[in-house]
Amino acid sequence: MQAPLPALKPTVPPPDLDPVQRFAWQQVVQLGDAFAAGDVEGFLTRVSRGFYRGYSRFEASLRKLLGDSSARSAVVAIRQVSEDSGRVSVRAEWTRSVTRRDGSVEARYGETEFLFLKSDTSLRLLDYRGAAPFAIEGS
Repeated sequence: MQAPLPALKPTVPPPDLDPVQRFAWQQVVQLGDAFAAGDVEGFLTRVSRGFYRGYSRFEASLRKLLGDSSARSAVVAIRQVSEDSGRVSVRAEWTRSVTRRDGSVEARYGETEFLFLKSDTSLRLLDYRGAAPFAIEGS
């Protein structure tokens, strides 16, 4: 039997975040929303094609996980946002639950530091530290 997941509550960005940091915060929250909705394309639009751990492998893992499920949920609690040398880092805790087509439920918890590359036109996930985002295996 799995241990119960921590009861996370979604967080609200503090008013002192600059626009880029606020956008990075929103990107992580939207990754969780896209995961919960089973929206593969919505999730992947926030991931750089240059994803350090292999975009194709990450995409295949995400498609398999979401495709094998009938329901999903995700809660994201942002703990810190920082900016350094053209990168933005968002440290978050998350929980997620996936209901498989056979009715079994897999619930996971993790702490991930999402690393975004800042460009003039976008902010996309380039890498991460800690747990794989939303326990997407193979990422």
